[in-house]
Amino acid sequence: MNTNEHEWTNTPLTNGQSAGDPLPPPHPTNPFDICVHSCSFVANFLSPAEEALATLEAALALPLTGTSRDSAILRFRFSFDAIWKAAHTQGSESGSLADVLVGCWNDGLIDRQDAEAFLTMAKDSILTFHTYDEKLAQELYGRLPAHAQLMRRWLELVKPGD
Repeated sequence: MNTNEHEWTNTPLTNGQSAGDPLPPPHPTNPFDICVHSCSFVANFLSPAEEALATLEAALALPLTGTSRDSAILRFRFSFDAIWKAAHTQGSESGSLADVLVGCWNDGLIDRQDAEAFLTMAKDSILTFHTYDEKLAQELYGRLPAHAQLMRRWLELVKPGD
């Protein structure tokens, strides 16, 4: 092995490191392993995710009008993004939804039904850009309560244990 490579990654050393410097541990293989930099780092992502989801839940509790529907759809979009960032901080190296879902499935945190629901939710988050189509907006709004419940469960999965 080249002395300018990390022994656990075979990648070149950077930032003035020498081969004798202590190496950081490799990234955890479990996407929801609480082995990130610190609890405060995770909390920096969890708090906005919880706040975003609370705004979606509040929007869904409003009487249905065109404005409340559109507000809920927008809140779904930024809630999904915030929760995804929180889940990604839990150790997924690649950041792909598929990698995190496979890791959760392998660890028994979710079942096939939840994995499929997560993928549907991800597709729906992309569809939010096309809600100028009234029929699509109504269909998407109809799925938001189930998405909110799934995001709440997902958020509970990524929270550090007490």
